Amino acid sequence: MRLRRTPAREPLLTARFVVVVSSGIFYFMALGALLPVVPRYVDKQLGGNDVAVGVAVGALAVGAILLRPLAGRLGDRFGRRVLMVGGALVVAVTAVSAGIVESLVWLIATRLVVCRDGSR
Repeated sequence: MRLRRTPAREPLLTARFVVVVSSGIFYFMALGALLPVVPRYVDKQLGGNDVAVGVAVGALAVGAILLRPLAGRLGDRFGRRVLMVGGALVVAVTAVSAGIVESLVWLIATRLVVCRDGSR
């Protein structure tokens, strides 16, 4: 009787795995950190009313609906690596700029773009 050799399995905890998981953690931490702050920022700092708060908070979902199909097509065309690296840069820039903008229009624009990634 001949024993079959099972192919060696690659370990799960590789450098790529750690980078992908940690980038996902930081992505959702950036989005989660903004969630409780945006309504107060729009109300107190930008002088917006309840409708402005709703639009600023809801812009994240609208951006996701509008931009994720485009992000998926870009990923199919240029590859997932380009999409993930480029998307991480876009999220980093827009998340940081959300804290320094002084206009409701620009805040809404950053919220529209921050949720651009269709691979998450």
